[in-house]
Amino acid sequence: DTNMVATINNFLALPENADYKVLMNTHLYLTAGKYADSFVPAWATTNKYATTSNPQFLEDGGQYLWDEMFSKHENIEMVLCGHSASYGIEYISRTGKNGKKINEFLIDPQGMDKVEDGLGMVAMFYFSDNGSKISFEYISIDRSEVLFPKNGKYVVDLESGECNYTKAPAAAGYKNGQL
Repeated sequence: DTNMVATINNFLALPENADYKVLMNTHLYLTAGKYADSFVPAWATTNKYATTSNPQFLEDGGQYLWDEMFSKHENIEMVLCGHSASYGIEYISRTGKNGKKINEFLIDPQGMDKVEDGLGMVAMFYFSDNGSKISFEYISIDRSEVLFPKNGKYVVDLESGECNYTKAPAAAGYKNGQL
């Protein structure tokens, strides 16, 4: 909707909003299995079908949001989206028109629920004290355990866009959210 995008662009461009860090959340934006920085096993990236009345939207709609909104604003730090079922959390870091890194996450645990027969998944994001790094995990409220990632954690540096995986020592286990 071009009116919605124009309204958000105008709001984000207001001088009084320049110092705010913005996290955008939208429904359909990224496509599962499409990005090199995917934390998804290769066998789990089969969901590439369009579920909207306009199948071209999967390709054009996300690109439109990037071109006309997300890439334009220095205060957008992160974009979260769903809809495209994925087994894990998918991540891409792109550079906006102003040279700023924008970190984007596809979070839709329907893929895990389909494979694992319903898990009650919740995505948890943990920020470092200074807000420069983030780690994330999926927790199954049905099984009361961390299901993704197993035996380690991913940490994204929000400024550089680098993502690193650290395997937890076997005896130590994984402490939820600890950076």
